[in-house]
Amino acid sequence: MELFYLPQFNNQQLIMFCLFASFVLLLLAGWDKLQAKRQKGRVPERLLLWGAFFGGALGLWLAMTWFRHKTNKPVFYYLTPLLAMLQWGALLYWGGIR
Repeated sequence: MELFYLPQFNNQQLIMFCLFASFVLLLLAGWDKLQAKRQKGRVPERLLLWGAFFGGALGLWLAMTWFRHKTNKPVFYYLTPLLAMLQWGALLYWGGIR
């Protein structure tokens, strides 16, 4: 008897999930930058970091580059590119593109 059930995903599903998560995080970071300029309610940093950890690191990295957002915070500056490279490197390596 298995203690935990882990669903099986194919590589295309994982890539599509990461692309979707990256798009959502790109939009969230863009919204946060806009709200920062307006001095209004912001997106919590914790939400951006957890989103990056769970597949959206590429989107957050692009948002940091395009919007110049969160680039002065060391945890974002170092962790986001590292997570993006690890996530997409693993997807491409184990996805058959070697």
